[in-house]
Amino acid sequence: MRINNITPVSFGYSKKSQEYLEQNAARIQEPELRDALLLCSDTCNKMEDVIRANEKKYGPMYSISNYVDFFVALKDTLLSHIVLLFDDSDKYIQSEYSYYSSALNRCKNSEDNWRASVIDRLKLWNSNLGKTKEEMQVELEQNRQYAEIGKATFMEAFQDTPDDMAKATSTDTAPVIETLAKTEFSPKGMQDVMGMDSLKKELIENIIEPVNNPQQAKLDFEEYGKRIPSGILLYGPPGCGKTYIIEALAAETDSKVYVINSGNTGSKYVNQTANNIKNAFDTVFTEGDKSEKPVFIFMDEIDAMTSNRDESSNGEDTKAVATLLKCIESAKAHNTIVIGATNKYDLMDPAIRRRFDMKRYVGLPEQEHREALIRNNLSAKTKGKKILGEDEKIKSIAQSLQGYSSSSINIIANLAALNALDRGRADIDICDFKKAIETTGEEKIDEKPYKPMAKKDKIGFATSFFND
Repeated sequence: MRINNITPVSFGYSKKSQEYLEQNAARIQEPELRDALLLCSDTCNKMEDVIRANEKKYGPMYSISNYVDFFVALKDTLLSHIVLLFDDSDKYIQSEYSYYSSALNRCKNSEDNWRASVIDRLKLWNSNLGKTKEEMQVELEQNRQYAEIGKATFMEAFQDTPDDMAKATSTDTAPVIETLAKTEFSPKGMQDVMGMDSLKKELIENIIEPVNNPQQAKLDFEEYGKRIPSGILLYGPPGCGKTYIIEALAAETDSKVYVINSGNTGSKYVNQTANNIKNAFDTVFTEGDKSEKPVFIFMDEIDAMTSNRDESSNGEDTKAVATLLKCIESAKAHNTIVIGATNKYDLMDPAIRRRFDMKRYVGLPEQEHREALIRNNLSAKTKGKKILGEDEKIKSIAQSLQGYSSSSINIIANLAALNALDRGRADIDICDFKKAIETTGEEKIDEKPYKPMAKKDKIGFATSFFND
């Protein structure tokens, strides 16, 4: 009999199992490992109480899904380490299984059938129930990234108190996903984006027009197989307008943009990083399924979530990347366009890069772009009107700003205005820009480190652009 055959299952823990664990843990020589193992077990038990209490208070599974996800991650880790540490671990697993089987008989008519799927998610439980110790060990070796996170990682994951760990799943923690907030400086559309003419043209032709004119997009697909890209990756030096142009894209299409906060996806708790990513995408997919227009999910600094998998990668990094791969692949089916931005193209996992149909380098502004940035900045200042009529001065200032990012140019232009104010409220002039360049903390950028080292991923649409 396998756990997969069970329908409704009641949460709870067996005292017999707990006694087994405490007796065997006493034989572990490393006190840190022993304490971590017992803490993990104790937290599992307490999380079951948390789930039970919240379920009774709030009702639907949705309101306690974070607690359930956390419980599954803890239980999976606990089962894995018990198998690795104790030769007679099958006694513990069978004891737990017997407890759940008894609970099944007590809640056959329960409406909580979703509990069955939770128990099904315990990989080690499902694969090892009814198997010999030797068979279990072979399976663990074959799938070690899930079964053995290592003693150091294990102890680090459970070094805090159960209360601290429970907070990791509460709604009070920093949000993983947010809607893109508009400010007074947000662009109204592509006309507010200085330079980047080629990129703007492609976004208009391949995303903005198809989204705003679905009938024409349908005809283009039927006659030519043209599709809206399911993924866009913008890469290049910081401060060159990657986020700004995404804001303009959202304004042009009047679409919702959800931002994944890469700083909040990471977690020291086992499986939680992957769960955070999945939960964020699931939230957006729900909105995409309800929306007539595609919705956007934007991941700034995507390299922080998709580090290149190699020998130095740990199991948590691998699971996070694998989860993100699945989410990106599922986006099209949920009316969602994935957008990534990074300053570290070569540090991204190659498999993640390949999932983006459209990859574009957003580099430092050229001369014409710099002139446009300066004019745009000065046009909002009455003391900048005079110099706007002197083209040669604008060109000279733009030449002196070669190598600076778009954001740095705006900072320098604002500093130049303050320099003119210090000169007795004078009109902004070229001397003010010269002083601003000399005194600013902004630095020129060498573009080489931000461009791909290899030529495997060509800049432009991938060959899969017109394919599924």
